[in-house]
Amino acid sequence: MELEHYRKDAKQLLHGFEAGDTEAQRRAQEALGERAHERFQLADAQHVVAVEHGYRSWPHLKDALGGAEPDRPVERIGREPVSFYEERARELIAAAAERLDSAIRRVRAHVPRLAGFDGGELASADALLVIAREYGFGTWRQLERTVERVRAEHEGQREGTDEVRAALAAITRGDVAGLAELLDTHPRLTGRCHNGAWSTLLEAVAEPDVFGERLGPALGVEAGVVELLISRSGDLAGPLGLAACFNRSELVSMLLRAGADPAPDPRRGLTPLEAALYHGAVEAAELLAQRQISPLALWSVAALGRLDLLDTMIDGDGRLLPSATAHRPNLADVGWPPPPPPDDDRQTVLDEALAYASINGRDAAVEWLLDRGADVDGRPYLNVTPLHFAVQFDRASTVALLLARGADPGIRDDIHGGSPLGWASYQGRDELARLLGIGAGRSGESADPNARFTP
Repeated sequence: MELEHYRKDAKQLLHGFEAGDTEAQRRAQEALGERAHERFQLADAQHVVAVEHGYRSWPHLKDALGGAEPDRPVERIGREPVSFYEERARELIAAAAERLDSAIRRVRAHVPRLAGFDGGELASADALLVIAREYGFGTWRQLERTVERVRAEHEGQREGTDEVRAALAAITRGDVAGLAELLDTHPRLTGRCHNGAWSTLLEAVAEPDVFGERLGPALGVEAGVVELLISRSGDLAGPLGLAACFNRSELVSMLLRAGADPAPDPRRGLTPLEAALYHGAVEAAELLAQRQISPLALWSVAALGRLDLLDTMIDGDGRLLPSATAHRPNLADVGWPPPPPPDDDRQTVLDEALAYASINGRDAAVEWLLDRGADVDGRPYLNVTPLHFAVQFDRASTVALLLARGADPGIRDDIHGGSPLGWASYQGRDELARLLGIGAGRSGESADPNARFTP
């Protein structure tokens, strides 16, 4: 965020405090103690805002913003209650007390005034700030308010209003004239009209389960109703992101032809290509990449299988060029648990790219990365190996390739405590389980029947 945003927040806090707003007074009390009631001026409000964002003072916040990239505006919450995030903070406090490296890195990354933290006692407010930042918010207060709002909005909203249900029925029938009449009568239907997994009718088409069951690349409804919705819509970005995520490639193609931006600035939020690559949506990703690759980095071109571009990101001595690490991936942007901040060393960047090549079944890129030093058991994300990812996204050839290159099928992840074999068994992927069982035998270990994926 830019400095002006923080200035506005401080002015609003000051006005709220002077008007007797209880929340404003609570914020001031938490940051300033009794001094908040002596004389509360704009400088005091600015200090409160700085402290809430983890800085020692307002000047420290200003200095940090001067040379820093703005935080990417991505909110990573689901529908869990606030207590879920409070529990994550208590876990962090315990890990910091044990001086675990991952906990130390998390605190240093997200609380600027604790950049020298080396473990030990961690204040509750600082732990809450770390959790808020990991889930895409500037402060704990912002996370708390957003979680409460989102949960309230989603409560009881699965079916929608009468006019929304009528529009969904018209789309299902392929009734272009009937849908047009509904849009004319209820203009609200052309914009945000629903609270749930989707908010617009075009986003409903992008979902895989609204007009069918697990719809894939095919449109699933009459093209005419989609063309009508596109012509009436003022927002094509949201539907494009969802369509990319779920590999709804026919809809992706229609949205691109209608002028949807295929490559927005990755600093401003999750791009459609990222959404596709995080979900292994190969057809949608290739359509987007034909227009432009955003973000362009080692991991994204590996996930696309673009060996020609991989060659441009490493010099003759094997060193990674700056373009390779310009935009680092983060699965937390699409609902996975937030990981500790990644290392910047060459090995981690290569292992990161190997993970995404495995997600998308890009075997040639897997070979390319392994030949240049990527670790076949590299775990840049919560101890999840390339084998885990290849199993999760049902990439049989990639599983076989990784095993042939010496991957260990017995490593357990830090999310579910399951091995790749356990993930395959849980998901009913018998062929992958057979391959992994053979791999375990080759390594001298027996396949562990209890190494199961836990949802």
